[in-house]
Amino acid sequence: MIRYALILGLCATAAAARLFLPASLAAQDAEGRPLADIPGVKLLYYDVAGTTPAAIRQSINSRRPSDPKDHRPYDALSSWRMEWRVHGANGVCDPGTATISFSATVLLPRLTTRPALRQRDRERWDAYYAALLQHEAGHVGYAQAHVADVEAALHAATCATLNTAGSAAISLLSAHESDYDTQTNHGIATGAIFP
Repeated sequence: MIRYALILGLCATAAAARLFLPASLAAQDAEGRPLADIPGVKLLYYDVAGTTPAAIRQSINSRRPSDPKDHRPYDALSSWRMEWRVHGANGVCDPGTATISFSATVLLPRLTTRPALRQRDRERWDAYYAALLQHEAGHVGYAQAHVADVEAALHAATCATLNTAGSAAISLLSAHESDYDTQTNHGIATGAIFP
C-alpha cells in the first residue's frame, strides 16, 4: 500500500491560546449544530469570557486564532485533510484503487460565562455562534462533499502523475475556500459577527 497525504484548505472565520476538545462539549454542541452531519470533523475550543458584549469581544480578540495563510486573526478556523492510499498487488501502484480518508478540525470560541449573560446578550451570542458554526460548516462541508472529485482525479491519473492530479483537484477546492470567504466576508455577511 502506498500512502499520500495532502493537507489543504485552511479556512478562517476569525494560534490560539489554549485549545480544548472535551467530549462532553462536543456532545453539547450537537443540538442544532450544522457540523454534526459532516463525518470526520473534530471540534477544538479556545475559552472566552465576559458578561457584556464588549468584554466578550475583547476576550475573543485576545485569544482568537490566526490564519497561517495570511496571519490575520479570525474568530474561528477550519482545516481539512485528505489522505489517499493506493492499493495494488505485490506493491505495484494502481491509481484505480485509490481511496481517500477525510478529516477536519474546527477551532471555535467557547463562552465560559454564557449563563451569567443577560437574556438579550445570550440571544445575541447564540445567533452569532450559530452563524459561526454554519460558516465553518460551509468550508468543511464543501471539501467533504467533493472528496469523490479528488478520488476521480486520482483514478484517472497514472502512477507518475498521481500526486499532481490529487494536488490539482485539491487546489480547485482551495480556490472555492477563498471565494467563499470573499463572498461572505469571512462569515460576517451571514451573521458571524459579535456583538
